[in-house]
Amino acid sequence: MHFTKIGAANDPLHGDVLNSRAVAEVFRRYGTYLLPHALPEGCPQHPSYGQGHGTVAGACVTILKAFFDDSIRLSKMTDIVQSSDDGLALVPYNGLDRDRLTVGGELHKIAANIGIGRNHAAVHWRSDYANSLTLGEALAISVLRDQRDTYNEAFQGFTFRRFDGTTSPFSAATPGSSAISGRAHQHAGLFRRTHLLFLSQSTGFYLSYFIRVL
Repeated sequence: MHFTKIGAANDPLHGDVLNSRAVAEVFRRYGTYLLPHALPEGCPQHPSYGQGHGTVAGACVTILKAFFDDSIRLSKMTDIVQSSDDGLALVPYNGLDRDRLTVGGELHKIAANIGIGRNHAAVHWRSDYANSLTLGEALAISVLRDQRDTYNEAFQGFTFRRFDGTTSPFSAATPGSSAISGRAHQHAGLFRRTHLLFLSQSTGFYLSYFIRVL
């Protein structure tokens, strides 16, 4: 964009982009067409992938979906609200999808907000967010699969909807499985003995955040 606007390049950018008011405003404020960086200290020097925020978000949300029925509709649990136009109050949400919102869907939104927020800060690419969610998901599945083998009870595993929308009926003990079957909420006694390594504290944070949102 910058080099095309100053005549140093001729990249095939659409006219709507080249003549955008946002582009003109960036130049007016900063004297360049390069996008300003959100962080004054600049971009971190570590590799862009995998995105730390996206990986942790993907792992923690996967654990929550395994523990709870992610298919339950929110309208059966609580009143659904949204912020008012001025952001000072909560008002009823009456969107067309109101009765289709699910626990799993809202958890996906939380994970997306956390990952995409790092893109807005200009320290990651969109691909980092998208691929790191599934990286965290794979990590959580691996931990859950290992945990299954430590239970004394006969337990076949967990079932939940993955970030790509699929639900695969794989056993937690099956090598290479991309998802795991069964439901933890049907085996409440297992919770007392489950310690999911470093994920436990972070998952608690996501759960408390989700409850506050509700």
